[in-house]
Amino acid sequence: MTAYLFFNGRNMDSHGKAVWAEMKDIIKYEYRIFNIFKGLFLILFLPLMLVVSSFTLLPIFTGCIFYKVYQLAKKRPKVFFTILSFLVVICVLIFVFRGFLSVKLTLFMKYLKGLF
Repeated sequence: MTAYLFFNGRNMDSHGKAVWAEMKDIIKYEYRIFNIFKGLFLILFLPLMLVVSSFTLLPIFTGCIFYKVYQLAKKRPKVFFTILSFLVVICVLIFVFRGFLSVKLTLFMKYLKGLF
């Protein structure tokens, strides 16, 4: 199968209407069965695989993170409570800057604000 494409800016008249194309302006593109299947794969199956993989891997990653936090709290409670208190201070600062002072938040604080 052969398709002829006439999309060239020189094929327009002064009013923007299409005029007859010359042979040198015709772009010839031959379809091959491999290109058709490759295009179908990229259009249909690749986004589907990305969605499926993100929904199946997200709980696994979340579980791994929670397990690592649990192990840290079990092994080194002082370090865990130090990190936890630091996060609490950040949350309180976000609340104060957001609610009472009406100061514009930086990008990092906007990200943290979206968590709560």
